Amino acid sequence: MNEWTKRSVELANKSNYLDRVSEIYSITENEPRKVSAAFRQTVKEKFDARDDEGLVRALFGGKLFPVKDSFVPYLRKDKTALARNPETVKRIAARLYALGYPAVMEACTQPKESNRQMGAKFRRWIGNGATGCAVCSTELEALSAEGDFVYIASDEKLKAFAEAHLGYTRADKGLDLVVRKNGKYVIAEAKFITDFGGHQADQFEDAVKIFGSLRPCGETVIPIAVIDGVPYMKKTTKMYNYFQKHKEQPIFSALFLKAFLQTL
Repeated sequence: MNEWTKRSVELANKSNYLDRVSEIYSITENEPRKVSAAFRQTVKEKFDARDDEGLVRALFGGKLFPVKDSFVPYLRKDKTALARNPETVKRIAARLYALGYPAVMEACTQPKESNRQMGAKFRRWIGNGATGCAVCSTELEALSAEGDFVYIASDEKLKAFAEAHLGYTRADKGLDLVVRKNGKYVIAEAKFITDFGGHQADQFEDAVKIFGSLRPCGETVIPIAVIDGVPYMKKTTKMYNYFQKHKEQPIFSALFLKAFLQTL
């Protein structure tokens, strides 16, 4: 196990780890999603008319479909399939009618899940001085900086900078951190993992792909994975086993980021 990973495991299992990491990934009550009056009216009309296809099509105008169904993403991506698959549409519509219009609208306006905002919270924490480095907010500032800096921008802008100057090769994936310390660059993916399986396991695997994402570029570039959450629990899980098999990969809690940078 990597030294920094080991420190993170010890921290998570022997201290007030959650209290401390909550200062980075604060959990707040999110506002309900907004939907327009026109959206509400259209949905109500289709609902009252028992227009199966019209109801499903109208609900696709919102950001959040009110029921979980494996066939909905297909229909949403290819709306011509609605008319060609009436039995599937009828089945989905029946679930909506069973809920009732008020419950359907309530589901359409559910607040965003907090765990989908963790990347923004990490970057906000970085921008507030977590690295101890000067902050650059544009690529021009970063390129002209003489000393240590952290580049604060969207994940897409960080990716573009890393592609152009640091040999980053994952064209489909943004970054959460680009920092230069003592002439060395550090790039990172940051994740807060809340569970052991499903989408959260995919998030973990996505984060550690950063270790195979570089080509030679003439700069010293160190990839790291800044991970917090359940992976550090001492359990026989795929994530914990990954730590034990990849000693060469610096994977650690955000709480150790500044200390790690100070060793460079």
